[in-house]
Amino acid sequence: MIQNVLQQKLRPLIEAERTLRRRKAVAWILWSGAVALAILLALAVHFQWWSWMVLIVVFGIVSIATLIGVWWADSRTVGVKALAERIENAHPDLRAALITAVEQEAGKDGKLGYLQERVVYEAVNHALEHDWIRRVSRKRLIGAAWFQALAGIAFGALLWMVLG
Repeated sequence: MIQNVLQQKLRPLIEAERTLRRRKAVAWILWSGAVALAILLALAVHFQWWSWMVLIVVFGIVSIATLIGVWWADSRTVGVKALAERIENAHPDLRAALITAVEQEAGKDGKLGYLQERVVYEAVNHALEHDWIRRVSRKRLIGAAWFQALAGIAFGALLWMVLG
């Protein structure tokens, strides 16, 4: 039962990690599309070369790559141990309790032993007292959101310049 509480406490962090992966994937794809549009714009301005077909292909590739990137980010499993290590680094007062709690496995009867339960309980209690889930992931999510927004703005601006 206490193991389920730990999983429940880690679930928002796992979802935040997936969101972070998704934002980074979409941002990198949009930046790549922006570079392709910049090249197309340079060709049009400096060499008077233009092709609607190339523009449609670039837009199609970016669209399909975005769908694949989102699928890839959502389909990969999140390494709970790596997340636990990141939390441990941010909160040294846990003294490896979270990593130990994550590694606990139930016995043959499906229950944890007394010491295993104590370790998991200590990690859950620390999560409740310090709210480390929100603090660990918030800065990274905001940074990724800005990165994705800037990529979208750059892609949109270059698309507007190419079409305008």
